[in-house]
Amino acid sequence: MVGEDTDVGVLNIPDINTIYNFKTTIDHGMDYIYHGYNDGETQIQYNKTLSICNIGAANISGTTFTIEVAPENASLVRSFSHSYNGASVGFTAGSCEDYYVSFEFNRPAEDQEVRFNITISDNFNSLTWKDHTTFRLSQYQPVDVH
Repeated sequence: MVGEDTDVGVLNIPDINTIYNFKTTIDHGMDYIYHGYNDGETQIQYNKTLSICNIGAANISGTTFTIEVAPENASLVRSFSHSYNGASVGFTAGSCEDYYVSFEFNRPAEDQEVRFNITISDNFNSLTWKDHTTFRLSQYQPVDVH
């Protein structure tokens, strides 16, 4: 972690005795801060990879996900889509599943954090994990530096 950038999501362990656990991450690539646009400006679309990983010690099957914009940030997100099709997914211990996410933002009046929530449900053991990814959104227009 760098400086005050300490938001690494939420790590939930549903039961102290469980051998299951998950963590989600997103590949930000070279993007340190995200820029939105207002009407009349050039549209900026971001395409990223979201990884959902079984960081537990056991294989698990029958998991499903919900990937959504946090309600408090909905007005800033112009469009959001992902490649997860709703199917049940099995994970071996230590494995990850990757999904593509695509999004566009409106430009906010001030710099702010935007959050995408991820809920992972184990449909056989009735366990749920909640996590999120955070995006720093700038009030300023992007500047091309060559």
